[in-house]
Amino acid sequence: MGFMSLRILDKFQGLFEKFGIDYEIMRTILETKLILDIRRAPAIDNSNRKKDSENTSFIKGYLLHLIFGAFLAFFIYFIQDEMIRMIYFSGGFFFMTTMYLISDFSFVLLDTKDKNIIMTRPVDSRVVSLSKVLHILIYMFRLNAFIAGPSLVAIVMLNGAAAIPIFLLEILLMDLLIFLVTAFIYLLVLRFFDGEMLRNIINFIQILLTVLVAVGYQVAVRMIDFSELHNITYNFKFSNYFNPILWFGAPFEILFNGGREIYLYIFTILSVIVPLICFVIYLKLSKKMESLL
Repeated sequence: MGFMSLRILDKFQGLFEKFGIDYEIMRTILETKLILDIRRAPAIDNSNRKKDSENTSFIKGYLLHLIFGAFLAFFIYFIQDEMIRMIYFSGGFFFMTTMYLISDFSFVLLDTKDKNIIMTRPVDSRVVSLSKVLHILIYMFRLNAFIAGPSLVAIVMLNGAAAIPIFLLEILLMDLLIFLVTAFIYLLVLRFFDGEMLRNIINFIQILLTVLVAVGYQVAVRMIDFSELHNITYNFKFSNYFNPILWFGAPFEILFNGGREIYLYIFTILSVIVPLICFVIYLKLSKKMESLL
């Protein structure tokens, strides 16, 4: 069974081996994880998947992601203000990616079976850890392609091809921040409560996501006044410094709308520095999280 993500990863085999990673073993572990993903039904899809082919299952599994992505792109296309446009996109992206990550992929974030099964063999712990990180990144890349892909097309139509690298970099930073915040929430729950509380939270998110997918689009369309989208403008408040959703519109405002306000540059710095600092903190707390699990 072939996976495009693995074929792309094969191009970097030499790089992994240069750092002492046994690429063949890592690839085998990762391929097994991806096969298990296909056989696992998403939280919002209770239909019988056994009769579906691999491609059909993949399309069905991500169809709702694409629908939401197209709705989000259609929505932000009508917004003229660069900051407001990216604020609405970031809000929708943060919310849906976090919901799908918790409901559909918590088993990876919380999985410790790798160490109990694979680590009994002569396998480098770095290989196991790296395969887990790559598994998460592949999942989030698939999620991004369907949720953020249509919005990328809309933004390119509005700002030109120069927006592509900025948009992709911001998606990467948002992914990192979403993953780290989710991991910190799990760590906090496990620190003060037991695993049953965490399981209940995940189950609640799955139920909420199902309801949102079922009725959310219809409610949202009726609540939005598209005739007013052209007139919305952003007004800065000091409290906005503490809202990550607002940070990611600043680079677009600076580059494509000539913004020179000092808060735009502070937003831009925060959007880069905060995810990186959180990542360093996560590396230091990862062993503590595994011990709690």
